[in-house]
Amino acid sequence: MASSRHTGGEGRRPRRRAGSLPALVSVVALALCGTSLVGCTPGSAGSSADQGLQGAQGSQTVTVLAAASLTDSFEAIAADLEAASPGTEVVLSFGSSSTLALQVRAGAPADVLATADPTTMATALDGLTLEGSGAAPSPVVFARNDLVIAVAPGNPLGITDLTDLAADGLVVSRCAPAVPCGTLADAALAAAGITLVGASEAPDVKAAFAPLVAGQVDAALVYRSDVVASTGADHVELAPAVAQTTAYPIVSLTGTAVADAFVEGVLSEAGAATLAEHGLHAP
Repeated sequence: MASSRHTGGEGRRPRRRAGSLPALVSVVALALCGTSLVGCTPGSAGSSADQGLQGAQGSQTVTVLAAASLTDSFEAIAADLEAASPGTEVVLSFGSSSTLALQVRAGAPADVLATADPTTMATALDGLTLEGSGAAPSPVVFARNDLVIAVAPGNPLGITDLTDLAADGLVVSRCAPAVPCGTLADAALAAAGITLVGASEAPDVKAAFAPLVAGQVDAALVYRSDVVASTGADHVELAPAVAQTTAYPIVSLTGTAVADAFVEGVLSEAGAATLAEHGLHAP
């Protein structure tokens, strides 16, 4: 089995979900069947997916640019895709959505893009077309994520809402306003009528969450998925009046069979289960 490579962000921590592979095998087989990558016979994609995938010719690499908050879930989905399609290698690169959008605009080589909000996706795709067809890429929202207050295990300071973050001496980490989690933080704080003085601003949500886990800050405004992926933090939900949610779109940038297969894997029931396991929820 090929092993996915990871560039940027934190170290790779692949996680597998029991029972997920058969469903994803069928998705990959359907995506590749009928192309030069896989030889299929009628009816083989569902019931004989393993045999169909073994017909792949040579090695294939799919490069995926994804928001930092998707690190754990996409590593698991990539591992399943590689297991389902021998010879396939998934190269994952994580970062802030705004940075990824700029990379795509600058022509960085990538087959799939997944961002943490539709705005950065629109920026990335503005004026781009699929090579060969001339059609514009069509992103699909595949998950949502919620802003929460991350706190130390057991919430020793007794933080209950955003107003507590304005207490004297409390050290808070958050995302910079230019990235999606920072946009959500601004919206939540504005709705609550709160101004944070001296909060550290990180370039992406992983960088905002890391100081909380390290004990360097008292609280962090991050996504629920970051806390779910960690054993070093708890979280406090935002009140309904100030709650903030973001939508995640994904798109194949090249229209190749292997890129489409990764996208279909994310959109499949197995992919949705993996995303839910890592703290995201259905769109």
